[in-house]
Amino acid sequence: MAMVRVPVDATWVRNMAELASGPWTEEAVTAAALRFGWTGVVRPAADGAGDSPAGRVELPWLDHADLFAVQHSYGDGEGMSAIASGWNMYFHEWPPLAGESAADIDPASGVELFCAGFWPPRGAEDTGDADQSTDRNELLKAADEWAVCAANPSARRVEFAAEFERIHELIRETLGEPTRTVSEATAVRAIWDRDVMALVLVQEPCALDYEAYDWIALRVASRITNGRFGSV
Repeated sequence: MAMVRVPVDATWVRNMAELASGPWTEEAVTAAALRFGWTGVVRPAADGAGDSPAGRVELPWLDHADLFAVQHSYGDGEGMSAIASGWNMYFHEWPPLAGESAADIDPASGVELFCAGFWPPRGAEDTGDADQSTDRNELLKAADEWAVCAANPSARRVEFAAEFERIHELIRETLGEPTRTVSEATAVRAIWDRDVMALVLVQEPCALDYEAYDWIALRVASRITNGRFGSV
């Protein structure tokens, strides 16, 4: 067994709650990222123009990125590489532009922040085979590569569950009790409905990594999708 985590605190919860509560438009989300100081993901617009605020910038929709990655040069300036902070966010489908209606929000639109990972995923057993060892080692490798990430190579699932409860309590202190909680065979989603979006604390197999491990994520998703992306 193994677990990695990043130190999600009340500031992260407030920022994600603000994203979920505010207008879900490309301009509003970009402005929030600038306000939160997410310098690793705010990039110049590809066409040099566009409708994004603050100097024509855009976020990496349909991609994932480190929110605070620091670029540095190597080889006497021959190239650039990034020092990973470990604050990884996954950007799904674009929000609509300002002036468009809530009906224009794609059910797959939203973002999610990696909070913790646990191996093996629920329903799987540690059999010690080579494929499983690779999954475990890849997860633990994050602790070496991400500046803020802590690893516990011998963690038990109860510790993973405790981390979910810790973040759940931080959200309750900010937003009160969840609107609803969805429990499935291998997943739990606590959902706080806001306006057109919802703040979701999820514990489930990480589909973005082929369900090689379970993860805890803070998600902003459409409130009509029951805490998922692209599902009503």
